[in-house]
Amino acid sequence: MKSLAATRMFVDRAALERNVTAFRQLIGPRVQLMVMVKALAYGTSPVEVSMSLQDAGVDALGVATADEGALLRRAGISLPVLVTLGTPAEMDKMIGHDLMPQIYTAGMLESVIARARANGRRPPVGVHLEVETGMHRTGLAPAAAIEALRRLRDEPAVRLAGIMTHFACADMPEEDDFTRGQLARLGPVAAAAEELGFTGFVRHAANTAGAIRFAEARLDMVRIGIGLYGVYPSPSTRPLIGLSTVVGLVSQVVEIQRLDRDDRVGYGGTYRAPVAGRRVAVVAAGYHDCIPRAFSNFGYVSIDGRKCPIVGIVSMDSMAVDITDCPGAEVGSDVLIYGRHGGAEVSLEEVATAVGTIPYELLTRIGPRVQRVMRVG
Repeated sequence: MKSLAATRMFVDRAALERNVTAFRQLIGPRVQLMVMVKALAYGTSPVEVSMSLQDAGVDALGVATADEGALLRRAGISLPVLVTLGTPAEMDKMIGHDLMPQIYTAGMLESVIARARANGRRPPVGVHLEVETGMHRTGLAPAAAIEALRRLRDEPAVRLAGIMTHFACADMPEEDDFTRGQLARLGPVAAAAEELGFTGFVRHAANTAGAIRFAEARLDMVRIGIGLYGVYPSPSTRPLIGLSTVVGLVSQVVEIQRLDRDDRVGYGGTYRAPVAGRRVAVVAAGYHDCIPRAFSNFGYVSIDGRKCPIVGIVSMDSMAVDITDCPGAEVGSDVLIYGRHGGAEVSLEEVATAVGTIPYELLTRIGPRVQRVMRVG
């Protein structure tokens, strides 16, 4: 590769590994660690991140779709992979790639039984049974989950690998009673599984916030998502664990203009230079790449360690920033949009809050032409 694209996302492998270590220390040696690498590993690089996690010794990976799991298998990832939102139509794909379907409807249960039998699968297909405990997104109600266990009890082609639920409000201290209620509703289903003779399955409920804030919710395994990438799911989690920033989203100055008073910038001319002599830089990143249009005339970037406000409407491929107070900025200068790069840092959480969204959305909406670059040291 002779050159890097103007807009790049740097992914720090050492920071990833530090975060794995931080969670290992938090949950202790008896609790397994699953890491979610869905949605392009939260907008980063699913194959490279998964390889790093496999080397770091995590116990399992999680994805949302069968195709996400198949991609990892084609790349040589051998860790157990849970597919949380597969469909009955994709069951052969999941079985063929040795992926674990999450069973969240009766239809999924019947599909995995039928396809596992038809494939003559040996060893049996491992599945995780999802219990609906209050979020009302996916999952079987507790009574239906116990019926599903009875259905699986005498089915040699399918193996119960896990019983799980998903917390809706684990990042919200004011909703802690609700979270504990969810956990309480999971317990009887796991107990019923043991009474029916199931052994060797793992119980899991905690996402990043749940793993950090609720020791009692760590059970046999936790599922870490946003925390792996050094992002805190809420202010309440920040004092409880030290995480390293993993990503640095960086673009480049491609042109500089000096404005006269009342010169306009961008579509609609929404920004007018208040005085003559303002210096404005064109940056090679727009809303197709990673910059929400809501940043128009509002957000800022960091150049040479200085805050530079975004001026005018963000375009599809570019934006303009005021560099009047950044004398070191020149064509070719790096522009830090968020994350950590070159000794500077712009908080992803603060950026998300400023534009009324969440870090998850900013990360996962980074466009395909942003070049992902793994840093290994």
